[in-house]
Amino acid sequence: MSPNSIHRFALPAGFLLLALLTAWLLAGMLPLGQAADEQAHALRVDALSRGQLLGHREGDRGGVTAPPTLLEVAAATPFGQPQARAERDRADAMRWSKQGRFFDLGTIATYFPAVYAPAAGELLVARAGRATPA
Repeated sequence: MSPNSIHRFALPAGFLLLALLTAWLLAGMLPLGQAADEQAHALRVDALSRGQLLGHREGDRGGVTAPPTLLEVAAATPFGQPQARAERDRADAMRWSKQGRFFDLGTIATYFPAVYAPAAGELLVARAGRATPA
């Protein structure tokens, strides 16, 4: 590898390293369900992992059909509050529900499915391995 090619990839590699480190730190610091639109994106991932490539319409709303499990896990901590150990334990004790219902996601229901494919694959593995939704 020539010195020019090393310099060419140094900035993108540095950015990737910084982005991964920041994402890892934020994932550990932020309680479940507290990130912007996290619940809607989690529902989109869950629907994709259950075979719904795109959202659908019900009346004049666009959304997906999914079990409310991920919303229940996210709701275990009141918004804007630090997560207490008891709330985390309650979220960890929740199990996957099978009964789905329609959730209005607006434009998120139409986002390109490939963006959610890695997370949907991880969700499939988690459910198959009997991991909790949290």
